[in-house]
Amino acid sequence: MSFTEFLIISFCIYALISWTGFKHLLLSYPEFIILALVLNIVVGRFTGLQLLEYLRFMPLIKKHLE
Repeated sequence: MSFTEFLIISFCIYALISWTGFKHLLLSYPEFIILALVLNIVVGRFTGLQLLEYLRFMPLIKKHLE
């Protein structure tokens, strides 16, 4: 991941966290935090692939599963 991609993602996450509606959503439904943690563990640690790598290598994954 390049530094530019890192900055773009960082600014997007900062904007999301700064948004008042998002704060109210997380305070009203804390299950979303648990869901995000579970998704992070399943996608990142279990398979060793990041989400974008799934999209990038989808043809190879499908070919391997056949």
